[in-house]
Amino acid sequence: MFTVEELKEKGAKRAVLEYITSEDPSIPIPEPVAEEDIGEGVIVRSDHWREFDSFEGIFDSVEVGRKVYNHSVEVIARLTDPQQILDVMHFRDIGNLEVDRKTEYMRNSFERYCKGMGLDPEQVMSEFRVFPQRKIDSRVRGTIFSHPNVPGRYIVYADGNGPQGDYNVSFTIDRKEGELTPLVGENVNGIIPLDMLLTVSPINPDDLTKIIQFYERVNSLPKFQDEFSYMMEFTFDPTYVLQMRRFRKTEDGSSLTCSWKDEKGVAATDLAFGVTEQQEGIVLPFLNAQMLIGIPQRWEGMNDEFFDLAAKHPQFAYRSSDDYHTKVILPNAYAALGGNFCHSFHHGTLANMAHLPIYFSGMNHAIDSMNIPSETPVRLFSNGKEGYLKIEK
Repeated sequence: MFTVEELKEKGAKRAVLEYITSEDPSIPIPEPVAEEDIGEGVIVRSDHWREFDSFEGIFDSVEVGRKVYNHSVEVIARLTDPQQILDVMHFRDIGNLEVDRKTEYMRNSFERYCKGMGLDPEQVMSEFRVFPQRKIDSRVRGTIFSHPNVPGRYIVYADGNGPQGDYNVSFTIDRKEGELTPLVGENVNGIIPLDMLLTVSPINPDDLTKIIQFYERVNSLPKFQDEFSYMMEFTFDPTYVLQMRRFRKTEDGSSLTCSWKDEKGVAATDLAFGVTEQQEGIVLPFLNAQMLIGIPQRWEGMNDEFFDLAAKHPQFAYRSSDDYHTKVILPNAYAALGGNFCHSFHHGTLANMAHLPIYFSGMNHAIDSMNIPSETPVRLFSNGKEGYLKIEK
């Protein structure tokens, strides 16, 4: 395992990548670049030691020449000056009113996140590092992780150029006796038949095999052999490892079965994370969240009811939608009932997938059709593979 001292000394990304190449120099990683050599073709990556297993999406990485957009999707700046890039990454103003307005939003989100984590923002920023690297011009960029509750199961998310242009897709894949079987495929709009998905997907079954084999090669290194599953960020065509971060503690709930799954009115998912300790599941009040964009905060007249109800309950389950970091801001959140995996992952819900005790994918439409009033008790069951929900009578 990696110690806090190791991560603090170098930064999470640099420490992990240097470890990988020290164990197996044939595993390709991007070429590091000195800060004084930041220029065209370089990505300046955030590299705080806490990013190893938290701070998902809080810090930004900036490619030299990156365009900055306003809310009207108009270009307001191109970041080419190394000092301006470093200032933006440190939440400092650069003298461009519209860019500084976006920086202020990110700074406020960072401070709310630190407050939710019980951390001092100034102390956190004093330990902030950057890790400049040569950009890898690849056809596909993606993320893969082993399922923490289902041995031999992998989730692959890919963003890249497919037969019909750029698409975001995800696959759930099982490996049994050396054979890979794609079970579910999605794009940002939902689950679609695998053969149809492959007509637009930037990766095909042969690519999936290569990606999983590459992940297994990295994940087999000694320091990743602990009680956690790991998430790898990668490029494909060409293939590089960009980052390995801790995802979730592994738990085997395969022996658990839900006794009430066949009852009328039960909502189900086949992509769940976390295991309910009780055989019959857990009963929680249900809260219906509206759009919670960024680190959840009160939006005028929009989320007031959700926040007020959340404060009343020691634990609760909620119907989520494009939300980020809810567990941090609302530490009594116990279970999130999310939309389809690809859409949710694309919109930044990694923090909830990684840290909430229970996370269900693909539940939003079923929840909406049930029309459950807020504060209704619901019973949840999860064996880490399947998830079920019903209204508690």
